[in-house]
Amino acid sequence: MTFVRIAAAAGVAAFLSMGTASAATIDFSVFSNGSQGTNVLVTPNATFTTTDGIYLNQGGPSDICAFNTLQGSCQEVDMTIAFTAAVSGLSFLATFFNPVDLVTVSVFNGVTNLGSVDITAAGIVDLSSFGIITSLFLEDKSTGAGYAYSEFNFDIRGAEVPLPAALPLLAAGLGMMGAVGWRRKRKVIAV
Repeated sequence: MTFVRIAAAAGVAAFLSMGTASAATIDFSVFSNGSQGTNVLVTPNATFTTTDGIYLNQGGPSDICAFNTLQGSCQEVDMTIAFTAAVSGLSFLATFFNPVDLVTVSVFNGVTNLGSVDITAAGIVDLSSFGIITSLFLEDKSTGAGYAYSEFNFDIRGAEVPLPAALPLLAAGLGMMGAVGWRRKRKVIAV
């Protein structure tokens, strides 16, 4: 009976050590409308960095685009989105495109490239199949109007609590003590 209690306590401890997730979005409405006059925009959940400028459109859903200051449009400017914590279930809306626009989204977990997706039309970009994501690189190959991005939805992953190295040794030791106690009890009953 004691072994069952110990095993149950170990199971509860393992369950509690798993990371947690909470739903989140990125809110651009706290920033002014138009060109931000910088190539870096910091929000509570992510930092946006472009190779030129950043433009925010506050009409309808607030959206962001990598802004080409020379051409005055959202085209041919790459953008990196670095999340402040690992995220999962990521999706966002890509809008304002021309048929010749193309953006390749490379998805990263740390330095590991998990793969990429091409955006060739307006709509929801669902990256949830990539699992845990820490950053995105949006390579803009557009020659038309370019894309703007909004409605970022994701789950923020809680910090993973590592399994203590001694826990498996403790479990093995307790298992051996339980086996020895069971054997002794069995010998006493047999006599």
